[in-house]
Amino acid sequence: MKKYLISLSAGLALLPSLAFSQVEYATMVGFESKYVFRGTQLGDETLFGSVDITYGDFYAGVWAANPITDDVAWDNEIDFYAGYGFGISEKWALDVGVTHYYYPTTTDASTTEVFVGIAGDYAFSPAVYIYYDFDLEAWTYEGSFGYGWEIATDTTFDIGAGLGYIDPDGGDSAYYIMTTADINYSFNEYASGGIGVRWSDLEDADNHFYFGGSISVSF
Repeated sequence: MKKYLISLSAGLALLPSLAFSQVEYATMVGFESKYVFRGTQLGDETLFGSVDITYGDFYAGVWAANPITDDVAWDNEIDFYAGYGFGISEKWALDVGVTHYYYPTTTDASTTEVFVGIAGDYAFSPAVYIYYDFDLEAWTYEGSFGYGWEIATDTTFDIGAGLGYIDPDGGDSAYYIMTTADINYSFNEYASGGIGVRWSDLEDADNHFYFGGSISVSF
């Protein structure tokens, strides 16, 4: 369940570049002191990694979560996703795609979710997404923004926040909030790293304050 963890430190709504002329690749490894997805804690200390490929307006990738401790709601998780992002105006882009959440050691837990979102090329990176999970029969609606300041050479301070609403067909609906604050550093044109704190809350449930960091390479 990758969307939250990848998105916030980079402005919350991670869209593919809309103007590639060739195939590009990216990889990421990271650590979070808690694994929280849409306000719900799924695990404690967890290692993460991903590999992405982009060609033109199409993108696809694999993302994995590997818990360090045994005190988790789920075991290892592998997400497969693909999508298409394209500009619909000078300032707005549309993103459509699908994610398959796969749990290799948990029977009947895997689900498939489609999504559509729109993001604006503005200072506060506004974005709105709608998700539908066919197996859980649940709608999720999420709005987000992000903003960054350059605080030193090749170093930025980035914040993000989002508000979501989960509406399952056969259960209770709930709002969730997610926020992040990260310091990110570009080692060169290919590699960057960041570290920061996160806070998330789910309606009528415990809130979570935790930290994490990652290193990314693109080529």
